[in-house]
Amino acid sequence: MPALFKKIQIVGWIIKAFLAKHKKLLGAGLLVGLLVFFFISKILPFIPSPQKHVRIGLVGSYSLDNLPDAVKFKLSQGLTNIATDGSAAPALAKDWKISEGNKVYTFTLKSNIYWQDGQLIKAQDINCSFKDVEVNILDDNTLEFRLKEPFAPFLVAVSNPLFKNDLIGTGPFKLEGFKKRGEELESITISDLNQKITYLFYPNMDTAKLAFKRGEVDVLEDLFINPFADEPDWQTHLNISSTIKKDRYTALFYNNQDELLGDKNLRQALTYAIKNKPQDESRVFTPINPDSWAFNSQVKKYEYDPEHSKEIFSKIPRQEGEKFVIKISTSQSFLSLAEEIKASWEETLGIEVRVEVVNAIPADYQVFLGIQEIPDDPDQYMLWHSTRPENITKFNDPRVDKLLEDARKIQDQEERQLKYYDFQKFLLEEAPVAFIQYPQSFRVAKNPLF
Repeated sequence: MPALFKKIQIVGWIIKAFLAKHKKLLGAGLLVGLLVFFFISKILPFIPSPQKHVRIGLVGSYSLDNLPDAVKFKLSQGLTNIATDGSAAPALAKDWKISEGNKVYTFTLKSNIYWQDGQLIKAQDINCSFKDVEVNILDDNTLEFRLKEPFAPFLVAVSNPLFKNDLIGTGPFKLEGFKKRGEELESITISDLNQKITYLFYPNMDTAKLAFKRGEVDVLEDLFINPFADEPDWQTHLNISSTIKKDRYTALFYNNQDELLGDKNLRQALTYAIKNKPQDESRVFTPINPDSWAFNSQVKKYEYDPEHSKEIFSKIPRQEGEKFVIKISTSQSFLSLAEEIKASWEETLGIEVRVEVVNAIPADYQVFLGIQEIPDDPDQYMLWHSTRPENITKFNDPRVDKLLEDARKIQDQEERQLKYYDFQKFLLEEAPVAFIQYPQSFRVAKNPLF
């Protein structure tokens, strides 16, 4: 113990002697260190950090005139913005007024808003044209749209992002460049101060998955299914997340002009006979977004009810011994769900069900299982009016036609709401479609990049 104490004393003497001999040098070093620390702390916020570059793969065909929402809403804004309930909110326009029987919309632009090239935005710059709509520039900050007929969804229609030439917008991201494959985009790159994002586009999920495996992209976004669900070795090295997308829905669309499916009783019986409908927030009841001010929760729900399904099915006239044969057409992505529905129908109703994989909706289909996008505005005229080619079920109901015609001309939200409540009630009663679920959107990344 005395020996250890002796060693500690010696070390202490050496340190004391060193400090006495070099105290001026150490003092100067401390001062310089403090000055350097102070200087760096002041200039560090002004030193640009390395720009992160992320490559994102998307499935779909796009062009410069048809950019995915993920890109165009980063690049710019519209005159309005869409709130979560589907109503219009100010964006480039600070306010607006509607006059002359709901046929004239006058917008006042926000002041001191600039394009990405540094030019002040003026009403003359707004390139926003619609068929049968006259556009008048009243002054630098005011523009007017004159419609031939009242059209309540117009405020939502002008939410589409606006651009000058060469995709110069007003958003936080700027266009860096793009590559084309014929008329279609192969990739597009955008950037802000902190990051650069390159979006690469693939025709189908298989090619996107292969590009991810090869390292061509860092992230895959907005996928209908988890592409690595059957590859556990890959999943352990990936960050896979999903969200429920309420801007679209998965459903069985019945061909209302088909010899069998034209019978409302059969459509209802089939809908009641579907097992495994979701019992959470992913369940769909109507074609209108559940967050919308026009959503009606008081409609026929069509919960799984095999006994009621059989009761309705028994009312369908048919010859003795006749067996119904129904074909479900769908894409490869929904094949497993189609097989589940096939088993449910065969078990409950004893009908014969065939499933075929298609790349597009056949002209003479009976039942199509697929996804339908939900418009931002509750106006569903294009999808359900009997005169519209977009009405893939060929549904024809004079009551629904009249409700859709009237609702899109009414500006008062409460009055419009009543029309859409009735629209949903009558549509569900006729069952031209069996609503299943809001699909999950999967995101796959090698690392949690953002």
